[in-house]
Amino acid sequence: MQDILTDLGLWEYTSGEIPYPADQTRQAGWNKNDRKALTAIRTRISGSMMTYILSATKSKDAWDALSDVFNIEGPITQILSRRKLLRYSIEEGANMEEEIRKMKGYKEQLALIGESISDKEFALTIITALPESWDSFVGSIDVTKVKSPAIIGRIIAEDIRCKDRTDGPTTTTLVATTSKSNNRPNQNNSGSSSGSSSQSKNSGNRSKSSKF
Repeated sequence: MQDILTDLGLWEYTSGEIPYPADQTRQAGWNKNDRKALTAIRTRISGSMMTYILSATKSKDAWDALSDVFNIEGPITQILSRRKLLRYSIEEGANMEEEIRKMKGYKEQLALIGESISDKEFALTIITALPESWDSFVGSIDVTKVKSPAIIGRIIAEDIRCKDRTDGPTTTTLVATTSKSNNRPNQNNSGSSSGSSSQSKNSGNRSKSSKF
């Protein structure tokens, strides 16, 4: 996150290096840039972390609030946070979009404590977390050109396709069964027709016998 704000030329507002100016002619410009920094922070964190900065009106307030939550002193915090992400494992049948959202949250937590990982490393971490049933999908990926947005898009699309394919036969079978049931002759009506026919024949025979 700090790298993003630095690239945008806004980190100094968030860190407090550029304080709120006393000169009124410069205050409007400062407010505009600080608002950009606050927006950059809000749009790059997960929904679960938004709770901590809802009341923040300045980018520094938001940054300090997030730092208080995640930036606990000591190397053990960095190790545990990194372990959460790098050892993450997705279970069979899980919702891929939701699982990837969780992994993004762990990545953001790492960034907040100064342990950002590269886009390629994050993409490979997602691929590694996939369950064994995805091995054929993983084998089709060119890991030398991997980028996390493209990988995430492919995984979500594949997850939807697999679920549609699994649900398809069940729906088809249900329709076929219903169709057969509707086309099957009614045994009760058939029996009634046979009975009526037999009764008619017997009545005819009795009529013929009475003539003699």
